[in-house]
Amino acid sequence: MRIEAAKVAVENAPVTPSLLASLRQSARLRATHYSTQIEGNRLTAAEVAEVVLDGQGGLRGRERDASEVRNYNRDYAYEMRELDPQQRRALELFGESRVVTSVRLAESLRLSVRQARERCRRWVGEGFLVVENPSNRARSYCLAEKWETIVTGARHGRG
Repeated sequence: MRIEAAKVAVENAPVTPSLLASLRQSARLRATHYSTQIEGNRLTAAEVAEVVLDGQGGLRGRERDASEVRNYNRDYAYEMRELDPQQRRALELFGESRVVTSVRLAESLRLSVRQARERCRRWVGEGFLVVENPSNRARSYCLAEKWETIVTGARHGRG
């Protein structure tokens, strides 16, 4: 019962531009932290935030790790610019679930199911999505490896 009440409160909460910016920044910091940590970076999440937000990151003895974080963050920002706004919104959906159907994508992007199927076909051709289940009745998609790596980093930060 309390979970349902909390769910309703969250669904009805206003999503302001400043809240969206804060969520994006948080996701970016977590993706940067966990993706570089997988590669052996020793910085904590707080140190990663310091490096990314300050741009300096004068962490004595950790200059190499700080440099790796700055480079990853720069590359992440560059890669995100490659995506159109609907692809960026789709990334958020894939943050919730590794596999998505065109019906779920249609709901999320506020498209018709037909438009979502066409979008998925195009995105597969562009290398953004991969067909997970090719059957006509239960076709589903997952992100291409490049984008899955980014989302996985953000997903690990939530748990």
